[in-house]
Amino acid sequence: MSLGGSFLLGVGVWVLVDPMGFREIVAANPLLFTGVYIILAMGAMLFLLGFLGCCGAIRENKCLLLFFFMLILVIFLAELAAAILAFIFREHLTREKFTRDLKRHYQGHNNTDVFTSTWNALMTTVRLL
Repeated sequence: MSLGGSFLLGVGVWVLVDPMGFREIVAANPLLFTGVYIILAMGAMLFLLGFLGCCGAIRENKCLLLFFFMLILVIFLAELAAAILAFIFREHLTREKFTRDLKRHYQGHNNTDVFTSTWNALMTTVRLL
């Protein structure tokens, strides 16, 4: 868990300080900027949670292990709720909806609006554009 948290922290910091231009794209869209901070917060939380579990196991402290268990249970229940909501609203999460939204918001290769710039940067990064 600490390793996963460290990875998320690294990705969040990399996006914020990346010299290749992701910072400009992220800064131009408040929703993406918020997403980076959510990744950083989740990474820090997972890292601390893993550390807490290790400390509780090493010290054989029942209080720490119970707290660790409760936090893991809360995370599991949140993931379960997200899965149930995704199942209930699955028709809104279809490929056709994503394709329709992409066609509606993408303004062409040379346009500079936030959505188009973000999409172009993503395609350039994975070498599809």
